[in-house]
Order: sequence, then structure tokens, then C-alpha cells
Amino acid sequence: LLLLLLPATGSSLPTRALAAPPLLRPAPAAIRASASSAANGELISAHAAARMYRLLGGATSAAWVCCSVAALATYKPHRVLHNAIGVAQACTALPLVWTTTESLARTVADNGWEALGDAQPRSLNLGLAAASAWCAVTAAAAP
Repeated sequence: LLLLLLPATGSSLPTRALAAPPLLRPAPAAIRASASSAANGELISAHAAARMYRLLGGATSAAWVCCSVAALATYKPHRVLHNAIGVAQACTALPLVWTTTESLARTVADNGWEALGDAQPRSLNLGLAAASAWCAVTAAAAP
């Protein structure tokens, strides 16, 4: 198939076609440039994004606790201690949510939008997105 794409002049496959593709940045250029344009009110500033990470981390935690209580505390209402232990076990994931969102908030507040393109914040964002998607699917499929 590659031979069909080559020009008819008989040239070989360019070496740049064999090179690894560049890594995609998680944010478009307009957002990466927000440090200069946020002062004009065009885009969200890095500090507003940090506040949003913290707010959404709190909202995620509240939703997690509400789902845990609704699912585990009402299972067998007469078994209070059993239900309390189940809710407590479900809430052991909350420190992960708090540290992840706080780490991302500090990263964007201290270093701006560009820092979110580094390997660690990108991995945290992808992990948070995957966990959020999984929680949304399981909540939608719950009875």
C-alpha cells in the first residue's frame, strides 16, 4: 500500500515518514497561550482553572459519598455497623481524588497551562478522565 502512495519518480520513502509521530498536546494553542490573553478576559486564567480543579474535586468527592451512602447504607437497613463499614471502605478512594485534583490545581496555578502538557500532569488528567468516565457509566447503569 505504501508503494502506491509514493510518487511515480521512483524516489524512496522519506525518512520523516518513518519517524515517530509527535506527541499530541492536551490543550489547543489558544488555551496554551492563555497566560497572555487571560488578562484581556478572552480565556480562562490559570488561577481560575486551579479553582475549577479544586471545585470539581470537591464535587466528585460529594457525589462519591452520596453514591456510597445510597448504595451501601440502604442495602440492609437493620445492619447499621455492616453498612457503616461498607460506606467507610468505599470512601477510602477519596484521598486519591483529593490529591489528584490538588496536584493538578497546584501545577496549573504555579506553572500555567503549559505545565499540564508535561508527562505527570497529563497522566493524572488521563487517569482522572478514565475514572470519571467509569463512574459515569456505572452510575448510569445502576438500578
